[in-house]
Amino acid sequence: EILRCLVGSEMCIRDSTIGGLVVAAVILWLCELGIIRFPCLFYQVTGVYCPGCGMTRAILAFCHGQFEEAFHCNMLLYLLLPFFLIYGLCFIYRYVKEERFLLVQELYPPKFLFTGVIVIALFGVLRNFPNFSFFRPI
Repeated sequence: EILRCLVGSEMCIRDSTIGGLVVAAVILWLCELGIIRFPCLFYQVTGVYCPGCGMTRAILAFCHGQFEEAFHCNMLLYLLLPFFLIYGLCFIYRYVKEERFLLVQELYPPKFLFTGVIVIALFGVLRNFPNFSFFRPI
């Protein structure tokens, strides 16, 4: 019964969000130091680029102000970044003003989210065709 009260509660969501951000920051830091690397398992198994291939390098380059290199590693970053920033700002605003968390579907309508999934999938497919080789990570 205690677990049922905690799962989905504001405290659980807050702690999960904070924990997830800390873990992501530590992983990026370890990648930056060269201690760990994340090869794309999908690419290793199939030989086909997935939409996320090059994203870790793109994020690291972006954080260092190397925007052109980030673009060449994975240009999808520049498509997704505004949506994540808007969501992050609205998430913080809602929590500060109303002391409750903002769900993604509250900010972006389902049709918008579905369109985003289609665009990401299309990007993943197109980057594997020779005419769209500029989508591939460098």
